Amino acid sequence: MIEREDIGNVVLLRLCHGKANVLDLELLREISKTFEDLTKSGVGAVVITGSGNIFSAGVDLKRLETGGEKYIREFVPALSDAFEKMFFFPRPLLAACNGHAIAGGAVMLFAADVRYAARGKGLIGVPELLVGVPFPLIAVEIIKFAIRADLFQEVIYGSRNYDMESSLEVGLCEKLFDTEELVEKTCMRAQELADIPGESFRFSKQAMRLGVKDLLMRHGPAMDAEVTDLWCTQAVREAIRTYLSQTLATK
Repeated sequence: MIEREDIGNVVLLRLCHGKANVLDLELLREISKTFEDLTKSGVGAVVITGSGNIFSAGVDLKRLETGGEKYIREFVPALSDAFEKMFFFPRPLLAACNGHAIAGGAVMLFAADVRYAARGKGLIGVPELLVGVPFPLIAVEIIKFAIRADLFQEVIYGSRNYDMESSLEVGLCEKLFDTEELVEKTCMRAQELADIPGESFRFSKQAMRLGVKDLLMRHGPAMDAEVTDLWCTQAVREAIRTYLSQTLATK
């Protein structure tokens, strides 16, 4: 599900889970375990990218529909945990967004310290409310952390998927590169950040995210329990089915 390549003291992770790197329970658990192991390893920096022309198409909605309430009650905590492991990873985390980064895929992109993307037909956006599902608290905070304050509500409420040029303009990504040089350029920047003394980087990153950590400790369990309950409601599950039927009908 995740391929690893060591380039000096930079680790390149490539998502390779099906054709769209959709987030299901198995991939989320693998992401969490991978970042737990990397935290213990003393690696200099990590670059995460996708395969083909997709970074990640987000949550596997078909699996949510077929898995029922039991699956959902396992899935939502695993989703939050994977996002937290990425966002609070103590070393530099860079994203080489090779294509579509939609919904949960965009949240993974926003969790990175540096967000580079490939020119082309890729889209970046968080259309969760269009689908009908609310965000876990950590996802909201990651989006808020990454996006300009004056655009945050528009990105959430608008549920729009931005093309790459528009994504650059509104700050969803920081630089665009040709596809064939994207990973190389991202790894070069990763090496620059890896050269910062590790404990100094860790402390600075922790300090910048301290408010999010405190918020999650105070409100995370209760709000995520409510999010899980909402995802299990008939109304939300019906909204997911409607979205899937409309999406499939256009293909």
